[in-house]
Amino acid sequence: MTANLLAHAPHLFSCGIARSGAYNRTLTPFGFQNEDRTLWEATNVYVEMSPFMSANKIKKPILLIHGEEDNNPGTLTMQVMS
Repeated sequence: MTANLLAHAPHLFSCGIARSGAYNRTLTPFGFQNEDRTLWEATNVYVEMSPFMSANKIKKPILLIHGEEDNNPGTLTMQVMS
């Protein structure tokens, strides 16, 4: 939500702090929240709900906080085995 607000309503905020979130909804192609349609059935919804697709509009500072133990599928990162 923070990234979306900075992208679409920059006149309301001078900066933002975003905790774990789903910044690219195309990474959850089989539905999210109340959206049951897939990425291929509702492409516009996924693109509109993805702050990643509007990142070029964000001109204000944003601090993204993401925890190592976050199990949110929208922010899943690859673990490197050493």
